[in-house]
Amino acid sequence: MNLRSVLLFAACAALMAANLYAAEPAGTKKLSEVYFTHDISPEGLMKAYKALGRPLEGKNVAVKISTGEAGNNHYLQPSLIGPFVKSLKGDIVECNTAYAGSRMKTKDHRETIEDHGFNAIAKVVIMDEFAETELPTPKGSAHLKSDLVGAALTNYDGFVILNHFKGHQMGGFGGALKNLSIGCASSRGKSRIHTANRTDDLDKMWSKIGETPQKDFIESMAEAAGAVVNFMGDKAVYISVMNNISIDCDCNGHPAKPEMADVGILASLDPVALDKACVDLVYASDPQKSASLRARMEKQLGPHILDHAEALGYGTRSYKLISLDNNEPPSTKRMELGEEMKKTYDPAELPENWSPIPVGEPNDAYAEYFIGKSYLYPLTTEQVPSFGVTFEPSCRNNWHIHHAKTGGGQILIVTAGEGYYQEWGKPARKLAKGDTVNIPANTKHWHGAAPDSWFQHIALEVPGEGNSNEWLEPVDDSTYLKATTENEEKEVKNGIAVVYYSWSPDGNTRFAAETIAKKVGADIFEIKAEKPYSSDFRTCCDEAQPECRGKKQRAILPIEGLKFENYSLVFIGSPNWWGTLAPPVRTFAEKNLEELKGKKVCLFQTHGGGGMQNLGRDFAEIFGDKATVLTPKAFTGSSVRQSVEELEKFAAERAEN
Repeated sequence: MNLRSVLLFAACAALMAANLYAAEPAGTKKLSEVYFTHDISPEGLMKAYKALGRPLEGKNVAVKISTGEAGNNHYLQPSLIGPFVKSLKGDIVECNTAYAGSRMKTKDHRETIEDHGFNAIAKVVIMDEFAETELPTPKGSAHLKSDLVGAALTNYDGFVILNHFKGHQMGGFGGALKNLSIGCASSRGKSRIHTANRTDDLDKMWSKIGETPQKDFIESMAEAAGAVVNFMGDKAVYISVMNNISIDCDCNGHPAKPEMADVGILASLDPVALDKACVDLVYASDPQKSASLRARMEKQLGPHILDHAEALGYGTRSYKLISLDNNEPPSTKRMELGEEMKKTYDPAELPENWSPIPVGEPNDAYAEYFIGKSYLYPLTTEQVPSFGVTFEPSCRNNWHIHHAKTGGGQILIVTAGEGYYQEWGKPARKLAKGDTVNIPANTKHWHGAAPDSWFQHIALEVPGEGNSNEWLEPVDDSTYLKATTENEEKEVKNGIAVVYYSWSPDGNTRFAAETIAKKVGADIFEIKAEKPYSSDFRTCCDEAQPECRGKKQRAILPIEGLKFENYSLVFIGSPNWWGTLAPPVRTFAEKNLEELKGKKVCLFQTHGGGGMQNLGRDFAEIFGDKATVLTPKAFTGSSVRQSVEELEKFAAERAEN
């Protein structure tokens, strides 16, 4: 650490000791102000900034944004932020990434910045281009003692943390706190955060990430963000734009298409309150359209960053949302699927030939065991009692058990509409007309309608000894939402799967796989090495060369959701490494020979100029006569993104075989 860094570190530590962000006295609750406008425009952005009452004009201002990975177009566009940045006469600031892509090396990053149009609106400074410096993390930090940031951050005395709020593959969501932590960290600093202080070494980062609990990573982001917040003090403002809200970050070169509607622009002097308001607005939005983002945030423990940041004392989750549009601010009340579906349904509106079984009368006797309205039509109470049960959209019964000493259970025969059946601890199964469900005795389960469809089934009680029903807890909205949006027993698209391995998050093989899957409507699955290769290209080559030349395997992680029985054709994608298959691809093929027996398999590969070489031969040798091996095809990596038409033609032709 040089003298400048030591002095800076000491100064920041002194500020923290002075408790600039002291908690409110006992018995009081500080509400941070968060301003909101629906107007996503240069004028709306300026309005949000001015509402904060902290003018930065006249200062040496840094505007921290994400410049976006090549291939991504969801980042904050220069046309939106340009007038605001120019009004401040500020510099746009960024840092290089820690993963292989268009922004890992300064030269490539500058080309991406130029391509994305940022040079036209301001000077762009890559803060860690020449050096990095350490900032102390807040008192009480559990993982990081200090944060490594781009050294140029310390050249400024005014800061705009300008965020594009969206999902994130690793953090759950990306907003102000991610922009402050990962965004301001040098490449080595990113490694430190991602591994919760296990390593600063980029070559070791990916293997150490595998050893790092997700909770530790999320908390490390909060701690790193606190280091930057405390350094900036009262010289910073925080603004988030909620548009193009994909589940993927701007660091993804091929992000998922946004499903949520645009929301607006939010601004605050408190980054924690700002992120909390954005998260709340996601949960207050249409639960069907926000389901994927909600699921990603929850799976990655994203909201936990808010808890840890508040505990560190540099912000609060308690806020007041103030509208700048001369009307009431939007509701931040969490909207669950059940709430959205709370409207009046009339079975008389069903088509006359909807089902051969009448809807029947309201099932009032069992209403307490249902969310939503159901109807009952007795078919027979003799021999094998059976009933027609009709559910309005989103209606479902509670978890329940059909007890029996011997025999017993229940059989469902679907007669109309769409619905779901789920046993405790298992994925939900989607149901449609003609489906049958055999429910074993003594099995905890529920069943009900899809969110947008009436549903009807016949329920047959299986004779047994000691039959009785036990009604349990309701199927809460989060369980129902997951069952109806992440149903693992989902309909198979054309019986085609695309399975691929890609070295980098923005790799050529990934792009080819996604293009093929989209063209033929296939399910797509990624092969991941149990121990990832180095993110440094030369080191990766050194690691892979002996494996490739020895045709050795590299252990891979289980592929979640891949059920071979659902597919008759499997495309398998690999980069060309040393003239043969990447070892993780070889592992996948050799390990799953029996599962792929009798199916059609087709190799596609990307290369740096070597063409097919031995990949097609080696691929065919693995499968022998166990599978039908279709003619493979090689795509030049440097031009694969300009070869969409060729990729689509290849996919369509092989799918027709």
